[in-house]
Amino acid sequence: MLRDKSGFTLIELLVVIAIVAILAAILFPVFLAAKKSGQAVSCLSNMKQIGTAHQLYIDNNNNTLVPIGMVGVRGGPFFPDPNVIYWPDILVKYTARSEKLHKCASAKYWGIGMNHPQLGRWRDANGGIFYGPCKMTDIAQPTRTVCFADAGLIINCTEPNPDKWREDPNARVFIFRTPDNVGYYGVAAWATQAVNRHNGKASCGFVDGHAVAMPVSKIGFQFPLGSPQALWDRF
Repeated sequence: MLRDKSGFTLIELLVVIAIVAILAAILFPVFLAAKKSGQAVSCLSNMKQIGTAHQLYIDNNNNTLVPIGMVGVRGGPFFPDPNVIYWPDILVKYTARSEKLHKCASAKYWGIGMNHPQLGRWRDANGGIFYGPCKMTDIAQPTRTVCFADAGLIINCTEPNPDKWREDPNARVFIFRTPDNVGYYGVAAWATQAVNRHNGKASCGFVDGHAVAMPVSKIGFQFPLGSPQALWDRF
């Protein structure tokens, strides 16, 4: 019996399936890499916009940096807390789409933190001050001081190499702690720190408003306060 030339034999069908599977195996990593690259570009763009919004805030508030939170004020859409407003909602008036800006495309939830307590401090709307406001005049090198960065709750917080920190994907954070903070050293519940989220790099926003993608180790958490390699302190 002659085979219908318009059809496929089982062997031909299996060959086609095998070819499709091989192509998928080759192309999937390419598509995944392209997606991650796009997320990195988007996150860095958002960080630049956060930096611009922060500059506007500084200009309108006597050269004072935004606090990480203000007690005694109702929160906004980003953090709907009835008693505290956090820095993303304080900056909302200076951004066109605040909630999206503070949502890292590679994170499940928010994922961008402010430097605490070197730069971002708690404030009290009733006049109390927890740390004292940080002003631009307190910062020796605004172009070399990281103010905002990709951040997460670090699950291996005793790891000395910042580039090896791993985050809890279900955590929501709004700060990254610096080594001069009591919560920095090995306290798992408080280990909210900068984290590499984009091909071994973190999106970092500096005090002067510019943004750079770089490994967390370049921020210099492994170096002491006052070190030229510590881009997390004011000195």
